Amino acid sequence: MGFRENLQHLRATRNMTQEQLAMLLGVSRQSVNKWEAERSYPEMDKLLKICDLFDCTLDELVKGDLTKRPQEDVKIPESEASQDVIGYDAAAHTYANKVFAGTLAFVLIEALALFAGGLFPSFGIDAGYAALLALAGLVVGAAILLPALSDRRAFFEEHPFVEDFYDAGQKRQARHERITGIIIGIVFLALAIVLVAFFQTDPWIAGALFVLAAGVGFAIALRSAIDGARCNIVTYNRKALGHLDAVQIEAMDDEQVRIYAQGINEKRRKCSVIMLIATAVALVLLFIPALHGTAWFWLAWVVGGIGCGIVKARHPQSK
Repeated sequence: MGFRENLQHLRATRNMTQEQLAMLLGVSRQSVNKWEAERSYPEMDKLLKICDLFDCTLDELVKGDLTKRPQEDVKIPESEASQDVIGYDAAAHTYANKVFAGTLAFVLIEALALFAGGLFPSFGIDAGYAALLALAGLVVGAAILLPALSDRRAFFEEHPFVEDFYDAGQKRQARHERITGIIIGIVFLALAIVLVAFFQTDPWIAGALFVLAAGVGFAIALRSAIDGARCNIVTYNRKALGHLDAVQIEAMDDEQVRIYAQGINEKRRKCSVIMLIATAVALVLLFIPALHGTAWFWLAWVVGGIGCGIVKARHPQSK
């Protein structure tokens, strides 16, 4: 016997879930999941806490055989309330802010490029500078958004399970902030339409003002939607299940969640195959003289996207 078997049995003797053990140890559930999947090993202070919790020695826990212990009853102390032990809330706020910053930077530079496009001829400067400015906006926006998306994906992979630690008041406030941000976005969009109508005699200025107002409104609404959704831990956990590997899934002690995770992973594999086929077909279409044209080239991905949508629409537990 080893640490993995001993830990699983000790939990079972006290009818303790991975979430409850994680809460008592001050770690996240995925940490316990990784220990029991033999993907990682707890630090010494955590090992000592486990020994104290289950009344065993370090040698017994790591090298001995504790699987013959009888079942006991344990009550989780009420003082051990659910806590954000992994920094989930801060990470969610950071992600929402970076998405907002990247979107806003892109919008502001694109609006400036449109202003420049309308003003450059008056100063005798080549309008190509406006195109370069627009490209710079794309680069700046991508430089902020892509690392944010990468960090978000890494957080999903590192923390596939989060216990819901938000109370009712926090969730209510998040919903209120989300709705408020979306309303502000709609107001900015209405302002953009008014500005276009007011400056319709100058297409460049009208376009710049529309991009500016509508873009700022979109950035605000997007941030509010992302930040407000952070309290929906159920949705987060469902998305995170798609980032687990087979070993982590098999180590789950909740059979229903395990089946759901297996279904999610199966869908991801099918979608990957579908999009690889779509890409191959698109490349083939690109070299068929009779089918030259971007419409045919993009059609393969449209069909692939529809195929992925059909696969994802199936019941999570279906194969």
